[in-house]
Amino acid sequence: MYQLLSQEVESQENEKMCNVYAPKFVSVEALRKGDFNLIYAHPETLLNNKTIANLLRSKVYRDNVCAIVIDEVHMISEWGDHFRTAYSRLSEIICLFPLPRTVHLALTATSTKDAIKKLACSLQLTNPCVVFSNPDRPNIFIEVHVQIKKTDLLRCKCNVRR
Repeated sequence: MYQLLSQEVESQENEKMCNVYAPKFVSVEALRKGDFNLIYAHPETLLNNKTIANLLRSKVYRDNVCAIVIDEVHMISEWGDHFRTAYSRLSEIICLFPLPRTVHLALTATSTKDAIKKLACSLQLTNPCVVFSNPDRPNIFIEVHVQIKKTDLLRCKCNVRR
């Protein structure tokens, strides 16, 4: 997952859209200043690292964070209980930055309506606006090409003639 985040960070930096943080790219001091418009981070970084957790509680962050976005929110139920328990604690981040000052956005393309209700409860989202869309993407498909070796083709032709 870190590699995916790193690619996203590089893409953002190349487009010069905004300043970006990923755990291995900047010092804690740079974060402390609050000069970043966008922060990408793993739940473990935000919740298990005491320095980062304290930064999130600082006045700089409480006054300037305008949105909390959780992508692939279904991972809370898939990973949060046993594998990566920080996922089950993401509501702590949301509680640090309450509405209406901070927007909360949770994204998933693979959860059922029932799962979304449970996720909203887990994140302590009250009266969430849920948008459903057809996940079908006609431009994305799997295509299988069978490749036959010449020796197999010759053997096959020989068997047919007999």
